[in-house]
Amino acid sequence: MISGVGDYSYHLGHALAALGSETRVITTRMPNVRLCPSSSENTVSRPMDHWQFSEFSRISEHLRLYKEPFVLNLQYYCPQAYGRRLMINFLPAAVRMCFPHCRVITTIHGFWEQSSLYKLRTLPMLRFSHGVIYVDRQNEIPLKRYCGPHVSTKFIPITGNIPPVHCDSEQRRIWRSNMLPPVADGDIAVAFFGGIARVKGVEYLIEAIELVRARTNLPVRLVFVGGFHADNVNTSYQAEIRAMIEQPERAKWIAVVQSPEAERVSQLLHASDLAVFPFTNGVGENSGSTLAALQHGLPTIVTSGLTALPSDFPVACVPARDSQALATRISSLCTSTIERQALRRASLDFMSRLTWHTIAEQTISYFESTCDPIRSSSLPTAGFHEH
Repeated sequence: MISGVGDYSYHLGHALAALGSETRVITTRMPNVRLCPSSSENTVSRPMDHWQFSEFSRISEHLRLYKEPFVLNLQYYCPQAYGRRLMINFLPAAVRMCFPHCRVITTIHGFWEQSSLYKLRTLPMLRFSHGVIYVDRQNEIPLKRYCGPHVSTKFIPITGNIPPVHCDSEQRRIWRSNMLPPVADGDIAVAFFGGIARVKGVEYLIEAIELVRARTNLPVRLVFVGGFHADNVNTSYQAEIRAMIEQPERAKWIAVVQSPEAERVSQLLHASDLAVFPFTNGVGENSGSTLAALQHGLPTIVTSGLTALPSDFPVACVPARDSQALATRISSLCTSTIERQALRRASLDFMSRLTWHTIAEQTISYFESTCDPIRSSSLPTAGFHEH
């Protein structure tokens, strides 16, 4: 499904396969969802319906394919796209009992920001894993506390989830003119990439762009790349945002591109002049959307709040939930070609060192460190999505 966790699993799986790992992804049966490309090295199986305890036998059928030591890498979890089931929290314990030659590694995509009840639910999963990977350094201390002293933890970063397509000035002009409404040569296109959800603070961005247009007369346009994805969490919020966007005056300068393919996302990011991510709790280093914008060299504005990006990230930063501060920062970037160029160069240089290849190398190294010395140096891996 469309989600950061889904993209992470897709790119990591292919990068692991490129390093020689036999990789299998096991996920939910979704007949109406377009399947990702697969190969003999990176196969996608969809046997699961509801991730209930009665379905453990379906998982076992796949794990029995491996007679030698192997790693099960559990991806946990994306709240807007994948539902929570209690079984997944007990999966590491069940696998360890039934498959002693398996090493269970859980990758945690979000933790510190979750409720106490959420964290308690994860205790069996964390305590019975052989190791835990976290993709946001803010999770280091809380995860060590919940994992206990006998479970190793490892920070491995993520990177952009949208491979940049080739772009030249003529292509960029065409991509801008094809937006609805079209973006003219002198216009300034501000991109927001990702699904519209309450934690993303989209209302602050709309208000900020409105302030910029009113104060400066700059021809600023807002492009939502991703749009509205139905879920059980943000229904009322999305209705509020739709109402804001559909007001006649705003509709003239706001474009919504609903669920574009990755290639189209790349085109739209290339076609934009700035990217803004006004998350209400701040932007952390596990934001694949922010990293995708940096991967395309976009000057990027983020928010800081309960979390913030590390200081080495080449971004401009404003306080969360502050439309006035956001409007001021957008205006300053719009009027400073020198600063935009500097951020562009810094973004491309930063992201050139953060690749899926290097992430896969760190992942394989960590997988191997959890296994017995007698195990094979080339380990099969099985990845799981919870739904």
